Amino acid sequence: MVARMAFEQLNHSTTQLVGTAAEMGLPLAMPPLSAIGGIIYGNGALTVIGGTGWLAMVFAYRPTLLLYRQPTAWGLILPVAGFLFTLMTVDSARHRWTSYGGRWKGRSYQRSVQS
Repeated sequence: MVARMAFEQLNHSTTQLVGTAAEMGLPLAMPPLSAIGGIIYGNGALTVIGGTGWLAMVFAYRPTLLLYRQPTAWGLILPVAGFLFTLMTVDSARHRWTSYGGRWKGRSYQRSVQS
């Protein structure tokens, strides 16, 4: 459903697509990348800052995990979920740009040509 409707939600705007990808990517990717980079390069401050940000994401998402009776540890993969959501959004735009329009259950919904 995301791949079918995401670009529609952005009003077919490339500017909004780029902004959405940046807004999803940076806040979700930076904490884990910082923590992992800090470990690899032996930078304790970077590890602590990145790890703290990553744990803050987990605990911010914790009420949702508890609502669905999932372990809190699943929050650690929140950056992966955000990345996949962003890819689906970009794929939605790709479908629109290649004249496929939305696709659902094997059907293509061609973009309408306005006269």
